[in-house]
Amino acid sequence: MDGAYSVRKVLAGRRIEAPEFHELLQKGTLGLVEGFRSRLGRPFSAGLKLGEGRKIELVVGEEEGTLDFTGQEPIGKCPACGGRMFTSLLRYVCENSVSKPSTCTFKVSKKILNRDIQLNEVQDLLNHGKTALLEKFISNKTRRPFSAFLMWKDGKVSFDFPPREPRKPKSAKTAKARASAAA
Repeated sequence: MDGAYSVRKVLAGRRIEAPEFHELLQKGTLGLVEGFRSRLGRPFSAGLKLGEGRKIELVVGEEEGTLDFTGQEPIGKCPACGGRMFTSLLRYVCENSVSKPSTCTFKVSKKILNRDIQLNEVQDLLNHGKTALLEKFISNKTRRPFSAFLMWKDGKVSFDFPPREPRKPKSAKTAKARASAAA
């Protein structure tokens, strides 16, 4: 081989940048990457890996039974079944959730509502059942940022919101002005 290697610069509507390509060549995989578009134009995130013939492939979901954690240090203990938790390309997973047959369902995505979930945050969740207040989640409905805690509750990861300050009562003057404007 002469060392020449060529790939498409755009994959699923997203340009693959040079630093991403170099990391992919060195490691063989690239974690969760944003900005891809489906055929219907919907945005999605995916991992990248070098497949057969060093072809770049999208990794959207990880197949059960295909993950190998040999030599990898566990990141903590699964709150659902007590199994060991590991880092995969797209998620933090319980070893029992990706084994065949799977006996656990606990997984935490590395990206939740456009926010990267860091290893230390997942370890807080595993050790304490709740993270510190995490900022910069982006609502799918309003597209506005918000802050929340991630917590382990009823067998799954969910949001816990900090208490809000009570709203100030509307004055009678404001209510009258709105009523007259509506009429």
